[in-house]
Amino acid sequence: MKAFLSATAVLEGITGLILLTIPSVFVSFLLGTAINEPGGILARVTGVALISLSIICWSFRGETQNISGINKALLFYNLFAAALLIYAFKAGFSGMGLWPAVIQHFVFGIWCIQLIKKK
Repeated sequence: MKAFLSATAVLEGITGLILLTIPSVFVSFLLGTAINEPGGILARVTGVALISLSIICWSFRGETQNISGINKALLFYNLFAAALLIYAFKAGFSGMGLWPAVIQHFVFGIWCIQLIKKK
């Protein structure tokens, strides 16, 4: 559990910082397209949310009890993030980082399922 929450904290924290500071670069890398000003604002809000997620994961990485809610939330997040990124591909978007992101979210979703089953 500690490894999963630590990895999530680091990856989502880095992603959040990039979205907060240079959203247009991240969106271009992920989706292969430019964003407008309202999209940049939403990307920055997403960055703040990911940083918050990172803080939660980092704070609970040493816990072994009473974290099933965190696991379930991360399962939902990872599987739906992967699904939405696949939807973006089907809609015609495809940057260099799209498939690595899909794979990362899918793998983390499977990791969550394994951790939930252990409990």
